[in-house]
Amino acid sequence: MKKKVFATTVAASLVLGSFAGLPLSSNGLLEKAGISVAYASADTIPGQVQVIENYLWDDAEKQSVINARTKLSGLYQDASETDGSGHYPRISEVWQVIQAKLDNTPDKTNFASLTESNLVKLLSDLGLFLTTNPQKLTDSLNDPTNRETLRELVALGGGDTTQFEVQTAVDFSKALESQLKTQLKDIDLTGMLSFTTDNEQLKTMVKNAIKNTIDNDNKLGLVFRNLNISKDALTAVAQKLLDYADPKHEAVKSIGLAMLRSETVLVETTGSTTNTKNYQLKTFDKVMPAGFFSWTSSNPNVSVAYNSNSGYVVASLISGNTAVTTFEGAINVPTITTSMNGKKLYKSPQAVTLYIPSNGGSSDPTPPSGGGGGGGGGAVTSSPLDTAQKDLSDIKGQIEKASNVDKAKLIEQAAAKVADALAKASVIDVKSNVVVANGKAELKLDTTAMINQIKDLAAKAQSLIDGLKAVAGKDVPVVKPVLKLNLGDISVKAVDIPLSASILKAAADSGLSQIALNVGGVGIAISPSAFNGDTKLSVSKQESTVATSATQLPIASEVYEFNMTVNGQQVSSFSTPVQLSLPVSNPAQFDKELLTLAKIENGGLIFYGGEYNAATGQVEGNRTGFSSYTVVENKVEFDDTASVKAWAGRQIQVAAAKGILEGREAKLFVPNESVTRAEFAKMLVNTFGILDAQAVENFGDVSDADWFKPYVATAVKYGLVNGRSEGVFDPNGKITRAEMATMAARALSAFKDAKPVADVNGSLKDFKDVAAINDTLKSGVALSAAQGIVVGEEGGQFNPDSNSTRAQAAVVIYRLLNK
Repeated sequence: MKKKVFATTVAASLVLGSFAGLPLSSNGLLEKAGISVAYASADTIPGQVQVIENYLWDDAEKQSVINARTKLSGLYQDASETDGSGHYPRISEVWQVIQAKLDNTPDKTNFASLTESNLVKLLSDLGLFLTTNPQKLTDSLNDPTNRETLRELVALGGGDTTQFEVQTAVDFSKALESQLKTQLKDIDLTGMLSFTTDNEQLKTMVKNAIKNTIDNDNKLGLVFRNLNISKDALTAVAQKLLDYADPKHEAVKSIGLAMLRSETVLVETTGSTTNTKNYQLKTFDKVMPAGFFSWTSSNPNVSVAYNSNSGYVVASLISGNTAVTTFEGAINVPTITTSMNGKKLYKSPQAVTLYIPSNGGSSDPTPPSGGGGGGGGGAVTSSPLDTAQKDLSDIKGQIEKASNVDKAKLIEQAAAKVADALAKASVIDVKSNVVVANGKAELKLDTTAMINQIKDLAAKAQSLIDGLKAVAGKDVPVVKPVLKLNLGDISVKAVDIPLSASILKAAADSGLSQIALNVGGVGIAISPSAFNGDTKLSVSKQESTVATSATQLPIASEVYEFNMTVNGQQVSSFSTPVQLSLPVSNPAQFDKELLTLAKIENGGLIFYGGEYNAATGQVEGNRTGFSSYTVVENKVEFDDTASVKAWAGRQIQVAAAKGILEGREAKLFVPNESVTRAEFAKMLVNTFGILDAQAVENFGDVSDADWFKPYVATAVKYGLVNGRSEGVFDPNGKITRAEMATMAARALSAFKDAKPVADVNGSLKDFKDVAAINDTLKSGVALSAAQGIVVGEEGGQFNPDSNSTRAQAAVVIYRLLNK
């Protein structure tokens, strides 16, 4: 089966979840859920509720969601839910409209699966937003009846099923969420709390959001409009399904509260010193009346309370010279009666250090040893890791009593908590270490203190990983932590960031994969093991005319010039990529898939890919050389792609926009021609931004004069390609489908942490010609198939020895980009 395998089914899950009044978070939730790709698997779509599980903070909240999910999953098997005629009243408002449309359709044979019982089965299987079991959701997505039901529903509504991708549903869900958030931002704290408990208010808000979203210009809204399914019908069905699954609305309340928590932050404000911090509480970027909360500190040496005079939450050091603490804020609104009173709305994502400077004043930018910030020791990182240790202890007790299936789920939960703790613990605020002089900012780190902090982080991280191994009874892969140094916003246009050789060595020795620097929304992440000397990174903001004079394309970011020196010597290129992250000024006005990192050189642009991260609002891309960079929207059009537009048009456009592939001639992509092995090696190298001009290879048929030499050599360096025989790469040989799948699989393993498929034959069982796949390529094909990178062709054949076309290569690249 070709191309968009699960798109419409995933779309339904997303959209119906939104209809139920539980919008998806636009702040990276979809990306974390793995919904940005056009294929579904248990590894990539864990379910929306599982993503926000960190914001369900007590067992009762979690259990309420589990109970509702379990109840809904049995709906289509509940005989009491049908009337005397076999109809399901809970979906009547929508089904009656669909039935009327079917009655007026001349050829009903095209809609044999679009029955009332199948629609109920689909809703029950998907579990709306309540499905948290990855394998259960994957089974539902793979169910042939469910897939066909959704396909026919889209077709009945005039939608092009070949173009109905997951991104279509993502866009619709985000638009719906935006409508809901617009309404939430217009109400006060009391109204926000009522949103989680007031059923009528919830229905009104969802109804208005659905109307506004369906009326807007989007593919999914067009399907509903063509079917004449009104906002009233959709809201009524969603509400009846919720009434069935969650009659007391405990799950709705829990997830509504989790949604508020996910949008709540404590922002440091003016008047703060090293031993007293002033904060504003914000939800949906709106300042909340902090006096309606009860505040607690985890450290008795720090007081935290609402100050009615300033209107701030104030944390003060009341004993000792330094203290590390976390904060919690519980709702306490005496003027209304709400079950939300006593519920925690805010918990510190990381610890805060307060201290008395060594000179007795607040001007000393460097905290004492053992404090926080860039000059401190390791204490600032202890809280998230200590909390995770306690969580591991609790999970270990549960595992001892659990079934094998539940044990696996608990181990996954433990690994997620460890990864989350490592990510939080490795963030260090170094704003106080930035000194501005003569129009330039410079980061001044206390080298000894920073090394101690790195070592402390590494020791605690290893202890936590060992604890995870003890809980699981085996090694569990954990992504290596990244040391993140936050310099904050800087008022001047240029900043120097020195990192001493000893700091880099300590980071490399401690197993940190990267040191990531954030300054004013611009990110630079380097591998500490790649630079053996005192390294200085420099960033300067350039005038916008640097970009506008080089291109007519829409400019999506400021222009930044990056430079690096090692031991005082300018370094213009490097063998290990550095990740650049540039903030996009106004994401809503751009086609985000067409945003690309662009190098400004000799009055023109060179495109270097990158991907838009909705969570950070940045385009992130790897570079192996520094210069001036910006982000542009690059819309590339070809005149000869009409024949493949239905399944490869968008994919070709996106890959071309990022400079990954090019036309053979001006305006001609030649989509049905074959791809050579050298061409696909170049595509992979460009996709991941890893080109190393100094890389070497040992093939007798690849010479230094060949255009493809650096690409083949780089692909060899990262283990992406092998020769066809000893010493022979065959660069001009046409690449087969099995070879392309295998190279893609190696890229998944190298850059996306994909693990080999345990059951190779099981992953290939849907291909009728599995026996034709070369044994040396089977594991690669199996991994690419399991990850949705390759699919079968007509008749269930994989056709492993057929030559891949340029259009097929573009689709593979597009799917890799979205992993």
